[in-house]
Amino acid sequence: MMDAQNRNWAVDTVMYQIFPDRFYNGDLSNDPPDLEFWGNQPTTDNFFGGDLKGIQVKLDYLVDLGIDCIYLNPIFKAATNHRYDTVDYYQIDAALGSNAEFREFIEALHDLGIKLILDGVFNHCSNQNSAFLDVVNRGRNSKFLDWFTINSHPIIEKPLNYATCGGCFYLPKFNHANPQVVRYLLDVGTFWLREYGIDGWRLDTPQRVPKDFWKKFRQATRKASPDCYLVGEFWRESSHWVREGIFDGCTNYPLRELIIAFFSERSLDAEDFSYEIDSLLSRLGSAGYAMMNLLGCHDTPRIRTIFGAEDQNLLLAIVFQMTFVGIPLVYYGDEIGMTGGRDPDCRRTMEWDDRKWNKQIHSLYKNLIGIRKQHQSLRRGSYQALAAFDSFFAFKRHLDNEEIIVLVNPGPAVVDIKIPVLSENSEWISLLSPEIRYQTEDGYLMLDQFKKNDWLILMGKS
Repeated sequence: MMDAQNRNWAVDTVMYQIFPDRFYNGDLSNDPPDLEFWGNQPTTDNFFGGDLKGIQVKLDYLVDLGIDCIYLNPIFKAATNHRYDTVDYYQIDAALGSNAEFREFIEALHDLGIKLILDGVFNHCSNQNSAFLDVVNRGRNSKFLDWFTINSHPIIEKPLNYATCGGCFYLPKFNHANPQVVRYLLDVGTFWLREYGIDGWRLDTPQRVPKDFWKKFRQATRKASPDCYLVGEFWRESSHWVREGIFDGCTNYPLRELIIAFFSERSLDAEDFSYEIDSLLSRLGSAGYAMMNLLGCHDTPRIRTIFGAEDQNLLLAIVFQMTFVGIPLVYYGDEIGMTGGRDPDCRRTMEWDDRKWNKQIHSLYKNLIGIRKQHQSLRRGSYQALAAFDSFFAFKRHLDNEEIIVLVNPGPAVVDIKIPVLSENSEWISLLSPEIRYQTEDGYLMLDQFKKNDWLILMGKS
């Protein structure tokens, strides 16, 4: 059961990630030059004109889907389409809108009850950032000399003589041992909370930054906004970051790997899947409820491409994501079945022609988001595995008097199943098809057969 540590508003949301340049072009006046035609193949360099106004124009679509929190990839002034190279942390990129338009944008979100998380890139900046340019131009006479790790002068890019993020010449790394750098970045982190009312930060590559900085960042942002949600981007083990209270949650890539292994690759059977899930939850403790549970994002191939022709297995993975412990994150377009390979192919423009949507996937997302919002046990309830064998897996979510059982089977059909419900409820009703009902026998749910790619979400009735 969750304790007070993670009674955060984010636990009750379904999040939606938007890569701003690729969602919708709502303001033609701010389009960058040499704009690519919407729907063309994305590259590492091209722009398509998506902007804040475009997201605002499409808010009705997100409300209809059931989204109540948006996570945006970086939106500050930068030179690239991904904007992880921040030129100015206090300025919205002109191709996305102005600071005034951003204020209007976030007010429109909040009026609809939608929260906003921004992407904070505080490990590095752009080589066009004014502080780094000052070092380039003034060398040892620059007052920003110690903001970066410079090995020699003048600064050169080939070979690099300064520290960068991943060896990328245009991403010089901040020197977080410099108190001035720390004060500067803490001010950025609190500025957008104080002055514009954003609701949280997704923090890029935090493992590259001293942990002491993040402790200060936590304190400063909590002071500026006590309800601020902080989520760190980690691809591997991250439990100690949340157990220590540095972040509220982290990107749950370990869970994503398990989901793909069980539902798509079938490299894990249900027993091993259940074991790994229990181990993950044990390491996370109550923080598991605030983890960002993603199937795909701007750095991974599209989840439908990973599953290939196995759309039915993908449906089961979505069922699991939407009913498991943690905050579901939907990467824009996944809810309509968009495809795409590795970056930059996973960053295609949003498809707005609904004739090209996978209606089965879209309908399932919409229905499951609705169910999650209606049932607090799916957001804050306890988790317990009930049955795991071959490819069949069943678990229960429980909070107060509400009990929900989820059953999935990505493998061959199984017969004569006997599932302990561990409950006094004698009747179980399908949440998507209320006409489907099951009676327990001596505390067991009895199923004559459970077909391949089948799934059920059942709620107990006394």
